[in-house]
Amino acid sequence: MNKILKIENLKVYFPVYSGFFKRITGFVRAVDGLNFEVHKGEVIGIVGESGCGKTTLLKSMSMLTKITHGKIIFFQNGNSYVLNKLSSNKLTEIRPFIQIVFQNPFASLNPRMRVWNLLSEPLQLHTSLSKRELGERVEEILVNVGLDPSSIYKFPHEFSGGERQRIAIARSLILKPSLLLLDEPTSSLDVSLQAQILNLLEKLKEKYNLTYILVSHNLGVVKYFAKRILVMYLGRIVEMGKSEELFLNPLHPYTKALIQAIPSLNEKGKRKIILKGDIPDPSSPPSGCPFHPRCPYRERICEEKEPQLKEVSDSHWVRCHRVDT
Repeated sequence: MNKILKIENLKVYFPVYSGFFKRITGFVRAVDGLNFEVHKGEVIGIVGESGCGKTTLLKSMSMLTKITHGKIIFFQNGNSYVLNKLSSNKLTEIRPFIQIVFQNPFASLNPRMRVWNLLSEPLQLHTSLSKRELGERVEEILVNVGLDPSSIYKFPHEFSGGERQRIAIARSLILKPSLLLLDEPTSSLDVSLQAQILNLLEKLKEKYNLTYILVSHNLGVVKYFAKRILVMYLGRIVEMGKSEELFLNPLHPYTKALIQAIPSLNEKGKRKIILKGDIPDPSSPPSGCPFHPRCPYRERICEEKEPQLKEVSDSHWVRCHRVDT
């Protein structure tokens, strides 16, 4: 399969300031040495608890967050671009191909701009379309996301939550990108609207030949939507594999706990892993395996030595000492 994105040893650290002179005394390791590839036409899900680094990772891919170390390589039209090494002018040329849909359409849409301005502004910045062509493109995208084109002169507050998210999706697609980054696009919606938005995204993927990277804390959504899943904990990948394989045979205790947290009608008599405590402070991670303070299976080696991410079967990777026993 053709690659569309490659992440090489990606690190995103945020400085911690303290003292009267606000000196840097440490770093929050939001993303800590990630390596993976995304193939064209693929749907990848990234899951984990709040604070594990999912959204920071997504923002770094769209160059909305400064990268500390590593490379984000984007492949387009037979060329490869190291996004974090590009000049601002060259990055502006590449941005139309990588778009992001944010979690909350109430916050991501400018309340002072009409739908027409929200959708036509990117086209005016990145294309030389005539006013008639602009109108045709805006009308086309509104129809494709299930909105009435006559609503172009309305403000965001005149729409429901689900309609606002459709506008946000329309804005992300108006420049015809090849990679769409989805930051929990259904978390602010009720269950019925979540299903509608997911079905819409599935249709749009086929229509526009898109590649999706979906960030979510909801494994039920990811199981339905993604073909491959990355499980993150404290800025690192702890398990990675095909969706079906990951749900049938989770190997990392953290992955098992997340899957067992999905509501089910057949839970009686099943032994569950109950996670205690919170994610450790990313500015001062535990020694050894970062998950060991919360792991019910921890051993001495878990406290002393950090496990490496290793392939245990076809395209199934896990970071855990127990896979060797």
